[in-house]
Amino acid sequence: MATVPITWDANMDYPPAFAGMLADDMFTDKETVPCGVTTQPFGTVVATVAATGISVLPHAANPIQGIAIHDHRFSGRITTQEGYVQYDAMSVIGRGRIWARASGVCTKDAVAKFDAATGIFADAALVTLPNARFLSTALTIPGIESGSQLIVLVELHHPMA
Repeated sequence: MATVPITWDANMDYPPAFAGMLADDMFTDKETVPCGVTTQPFGTVVATVAATGISVLPHAANPIQGIAIHDHRFSGRITTQEGYVQYDAMSVIGRGRIWARASGVCTKDAVAKFDAATGIFADAALVTLPNARFLSTALTIPGIESGSQLIVLVELHHPMA
């Protein structure tokens, strides 16, 4: 049976989360990564160039650091509402639970997969995030600026993955 994304009714209440939001206060492992030339949206997979430690999109064969955490200091500026830009100090979670961006169906308890070009999650994506699982199906929430976006709860270093 196919899982369809759940739609959140913004007229009834605020959405339960947003892309890049930490899900809880469990043990986490966070680090700071300098943002490279390409804007890194909140809640997407972060990879770095091994020689410099600077983030890069698309990921290709670069080492994965984790998922970009939402930072309120950077979400209200004119240049971008939903991510880090070049030279920003990005907060990245490498262990724990975070709401991440999704682009399609995400099956609860499935291995977390993402698109290497964008760092966005979906069951149909080709790259598996090591030791990570989807803890929810995809939810449709209102976007920060306009429209809507899909998010999914991801656990990094899931004990069963």
